[in-house]
Amino acid sequence: MKKRNTFCYDFVKVTGIIPAYIWVRPKVKRLNKDVPKRIKGGVLIASNHPTFIDPVTVHLTFWYRRLYSIATKDLSRTKLRAFFFNIANCILIDKKNMSMRAMHDVCDALKSEKAVVIFPEGGVNKTGQQVASFKSGAILMAHMSKKPIVPMYIKKAERWYKRTKVVVGEPIDVVKMIGERPTMADIDRACQYLHDKEVELADFCNKIK
Repeated sequence: MKKRNTFCYDFVKVTGIIPAYIWVRPKVKRLNKDVPKRIKGGVLIASNHPTFIDPVTVHLTFWYRRLYSIATKDLSRTKLRAFFFNIANCILIDKKNMSMRAMHDVCDALKSEKAVVIFPEGGVNKTGQQVASFKSGAILMAHMSKKPIVPMYIKKAERWYKRTKVVVGEPIDVVKMIGERPTMADIDRACQYLHDKEVELADFCNKIK
């Protein structure tokens, strides 16, 4: 992955974190005591995607980490947007034609002990379901890099003045789950497991007052 100048990212995050926190006011909970209070090392953070401000919520949840986010190339068609996504540490991919280079960029970031954010639903969830079906990209990236997936769930605030609820789950070791040489059936099984964990987080989140 091409080395990035993170000065702009750090400047925006430091100066914008307080107003962003006042706006979103995330109420972050861990699923259980097995979830580390602070996630360290290379990790793929997989979240549901109910609103357009979810990337902000993820950054506020993991405020202590410099995050790299996976985004679709369709969002960076203009020079201004491309500049914004570059300083936001986005790794751009083509959802219709996923290249091995894009996969390697993500894996290189993970192997370099960076935290990478992915929304496995593939876009903002407009299905009406609590959690839409997941694409297998997250499983493949975690397996190739041999890094864990940390699932998180974001519950859309019912009113503008309500706090956004967030639950972080236990890290998932994909390689341990499906082995070094998984079949497509193994990949699908792991993808379904990640989705089931996300539903578990959603159920837990719904009980938070």
